Amino acid sequence: MLVSFVFLKYIFTAFVFDGNPTRKGLTFVSFEVWRLSTATFYAIAYWVYLQSLKDQKMRYLSEIKLIETQDVLLSTEIKFLKAQINPHFLFNTLNFLYAETYKLSPKVGEGILLLTEIMRYTVQSTNNEEIAIEKEAEFLRKYVEIQQLRFHDRLQIVLNINIFSPSVSIPPLIILSFVENAFKYGKINDPHNPLTIKLESNPEYIYFYCTNLKNTHFRDPSTAVGIENIKSRLSKYSDNYELSIKDENSIYTVTLKINLLL
Repeated sequence: MLVSFVFLKYIFTAFVFDGNPTRKGLTFVSFEVWRLSTATFYAIAYWVYLQSLKDQKMRYLSEIKLIETQDVLLSTEIKFLKAQINPHFLFNTLNFLYAETYKLSPKVGEGILLLTEIMRYTVQSTNNEEIAIEKEAEFLRKYVEIQQLRFHDRLQIVLNINIFSPSVSIPPLIILSFVENAFKYGKINDPHNPLTIKLESNPEYIYFYCTNLKNTHFRDPSTAVGIENIKSRLSKYSDNYELSIKDENSIYTVTLKINLLL
């Protein structure tokens, strides 16, 4: 390329522009090739220098990012260890309170025991991506039971659980998220509009239904983010599910069907 460029330059200088090059023929070509080769060498050397600076900067940024990641991992590990220690202490304390309280007030003791079992399940279940539907159903029963204890059995709840395939698995706390939402946002003391919960499993599908009367005076933020998180977890578990959420004027209804057959 350099030789071609120099040759064209010589032709244009000597003939097109009627110039008179100080060097003729091979001497002109050799000098121009040497001059342009030197300039090209310095240009390439400068480019290599800039690239080395860029690579050095990238390595520096990578090292900074690695150090930050290690700090985050260390912090996460410490938090995880604390999370393991704190539940131990909490469960032992609750068991002590249950033993000391049950003789004086069986109802309070029962509430403490239920709370202990619920919290233990919440901590242990989150260690697994899936859990047996039977355990989720039992947890649901205890959750409803402790809510009734809180409100002295004044809540209007219809709970219907039919587990025909106990070994079928489901992402943990998916069902609870919807039920907890009903207790938080619903009006559950109306005998004409009770909180209705249905959970069923068989070899073909898992079916969940929850409907409640809305509490129109509640002003907490929307649960849209929580719903999106549930959808994301469901999508990782199965791509063959149907989730229907109806937010009507006075009634809120959730229907979930997970098809287990391909």
